[in-house]
Amino acid sequence: MSSFLLNSFISLSCSCFDIFFDRIALGGFIGSFKNKQTSMAFWFIAVAGEFIFFLNGYLSSGVYTGKKMLFTALLNLIYYLILSLLYEATMIQRILAIISIQSLNATGEYLAIVFFTHFSPNKDNTEEFDFFTEAVISFSGQIISFFLLMIIIMFLRKRIRKYPPQYHISILLTPIITFTVTLSLDANSIFSSKNRFLPIALSGLLLINIINFYLLEHMLRSQQLASQKEQLETQLKLQQKHLESVTASYRNIRRLIHDTRKHAVYIYSGIETGKKDETLVYVRKFIGDLDNSYIRYNTGNLAIDALVENYKAMSEEKNIAFHAQLHLGNSKLPLSDYDICIILGNLLENAYNACCQMDKKDDTYIKLNISFANSMLVIQVVNSCCKPANPQNTDCLNHGYGLENIKSIVEKWNGQFTHRYKSENIYQAEVVISCD
Repeated sequence: MSSFLLNSFISLSCSCFDIFFDRIALGGFIGSFKNKQTSMAFWFIAVAGEFIFFLNGYLSSGVYTGKKMLFTALLNLIYYLILSLLYEATMIQRILAIISIQSLNATGEYLAIVFFTHFSPNKDNTEEFDFFTEAVISFSGQIISFFLLMIIIMFLRKRIRKYPPQYHISILLTPIITFTVTLSLDANSIFSSKNRFLPIALSGLLLINIINFYLLEHMLRSQQLASQKEQLETQLKLQQKHLESVTASYRNIRRLIHDTRKHAVYIYSGIETGKKDETLVYVRKFIGDLDNSYIRYNTGNLAIDALVENYKAMSEEKNIAFHAQLHLGNSKLPLSDYDICIILGNLLENAYNACCQMDKKDDTYIKLNISFANSMLVIQVVNSCCKPANPQNTDCLNHGYGLENIKSIVEKWNGQFTHRYKSENIYQAEVVISCD
């Protein structure tokens, strides 16, 4: 196999990796495609663009002029602009994404040149880069850019707080190993007839980076689905429990209606015969039966009713005062039952846990207020608590669990989430989401 074919082979591998890099970068910086058709169009446009870049690099190899750099920069700008149009985003988001990707590519290539000219085995022979050297530098630049991209994406997705360290180690280790191996090789020897296996091995390393990324993404997606399944199962159990309460309430109401005449006759007889004390005891018992015959919360939203009923019952068992004001009226909630369960469930769970950790249970309370104000859904939870020694450390907060989940859901609906200590023993959390 000739050196030209070997170089073409590794250039093809780099082009494939470029497409993979662009898809991850645009998805991380912008979001999702407009539809399935644009997702398919991405591959055709990306392949055509990489073919043009390959021809441009091959025809102008070893040439470093202002015209070449300007022409290459213009090609990149047009290429990424066309790709960005396939995504659902504003023009400002597209421009910022293009600038970010171009900056990553430029940074990766610059660092590759620096490392290659100072630390590679043939650093004394790189004053003038030939076609072979450029290919290896391009290869190294891609790996560095990919490494930087992974760090940025993990920061944007806030995965550092959500996923175990093994994930970060696994996803960053492969580009580090790949770059280290490449740096230890001599550019020209890679393409010599004696080392035909090296270009194939380097291409294999690129493939390993791609496979490793998608395997880890699949693992994380599986974890998310498992978490969603657990949340939905919890939601279903609460709703089933609430349905049982509604059914029991309906049966009690039917029983009371059936016996109402008997109760009225007894009360009438007691008044008529002057048995005031006995009649009052009977009336109090009758009123108690009426109070216990219907469910306490009936907003029309099964998710809210089930959660509030459940945490009120749990609080009463622990002698925690639970007060709820639910003013939903006929307004339609802007978010799904699943999201409601995450927000309200975590708020109530944090408040309940904070009250349980207090020494004096008689002084503990939870106050919940859900209402609509100026086309805004407001969910407020105020509860008693013990303020930790270091309130800045969220791991030590009684409310630290689930806050990130609440925040991510609220941000998805462009809402606001605030939580703070109102005083030494009072904590308040509030969610505000627009209903427009």
